[in-house]
Parts: sequence; structure tokens; C-alpha cells
Amino acid sequence: MEIYNGRVVRLVVEEIALPNGGKAQREVVYNPDYAAVLPVDCDGNIWFVRQYRHSVRRQVLEIPAGIIDAGETPEQCALRELEEEIGKRVGKLNKICTYHGNIGICSGKGHLFLAEDLTDGKQNFDEDEFITVEKYSLEKARRMIADEEIVCGKTIMAIFAYISING
Repeated sequence: MEIYNGRVVRLVVEEIALPNGGKAQREVVYNPDYAAVLPVDCDGNIWFVRQYRHSVRRQVLEIPAGIIDAGETPEQCALRELEEEIGKRVGKLNKICTYHGNIGICSGKGHLFLAEDLTDGKQNFDEDEFITVEKYSLEKARRMIADEEIVCGKTIMAIFAYISING
């Protein structure tokens, strides 16, 4: 049964069969796939965007990310979002992983990338985006996670993936 169908998400209550023969209801949020990118400059600084996220009612520091447009690959989305949000182009883009951010209720997958060899591009915010660009050293970003200044799951995952890749 469809509960809500909006611009970005659709909420449905579905009946499922359980392994013991019983039945249960599950709420599923059908949301689009998205790409997120961890931009690291030649000095080892990580570039972030700070923007208001109404779901948590606060300004949040996170990596550039966005919904994959129709006909667009996750890589194309990552490149587009990087330039739109922080005004950087990338010389080297490597996929880190594909993941489900909230597998218990949401359908959408995230595609996480590492961007290096950054060069200047041109910012182009969506009309409802109000973004401040900030950059921090890896060590500062780790402290910001510990101090709960960085609370975005995809951002935390990207930073720890980068640490594991680079020792």
C-alpha cells in the first residue's frame, strides 16, 4: 500500500512472508541511487560542503553528493556534484564501494568515490542549495568525527575508507 509519493521518495507498506510461514508488514522508503565523492587535494586536505539538513535540523559538514540523474552513471554524477558543489574538477576518480546507507528501510544505493588531482572548475549550486566549502587535514577530519562535528554516515565511511586504503 502506497502511503506517500513525493519528489524524491516514495513510502510503501508491504506485506512479506516470514520463514516460519507467518506474515509481517514492512515499511520501505524507495529513494534514488546517489553518488558521493571524497575530494583530496595535493596537500592531503579533504574538501567538504557545509549545508543545512532539515532532517537533523542543523548545519552538517559532509562530502559532495547527489542523486544520479536519468541516463547518468554514478561516475558522471560524482564528477558533476564535485564541480557543482565545490568548484573542482578531478584528474583521478576511483570507486571505493557501493553501499546501502539505511538497508533496514531504504532502497537507494550510494556509490562512493575518491577524487584526486583536483583542478579549478566552476561551482553551480541548485537553487535550493546554500553551501559553504571548507577543507581540513585528514587528522583534523578524524578529530571532527570523534568530536561529533562530522556526523554524516557517508562522510565518515569515506574518511575511514581513505585511511584504510592509504594506511
